[in-house]
Amino acid sequence: MSSKYDRGFIVETAIVWVVVGISVVAMVMYAGITGVVFSFVVLVVGVTSWSRIIRSKEESHSIGQASDVSKSIEELSEQMQLLNERIKELEKELQE
Repeated sequence: MSSKYDRGFIVETAIVWVVVGISVVAMVMYAGITGVVFSFVVLVVGVTSWSRIIRSKEESHSIGQASDVSKSIEELSEQMQLLNERIKELEKELQE
């Protein structure tokens, strides 16, 4: 098992792909030819989405989790400041 993927992530991956596989088989069984086409589209979308998730997870490991947390806290703080300013503006408008 690779050290960059924890056990929880691997379990989540297995669950997601088992569900996708079951739904693809069900589409083919119940819808026939149109189910094959639709299941192919579902698989293509699933693979591209999952590869994007894997790439973003690899990038976050290379950057480091501490910097991600501090960056998230800074962004959250900025959003809270903007919301506080907006609330003050709305209070002033309501008082007038």
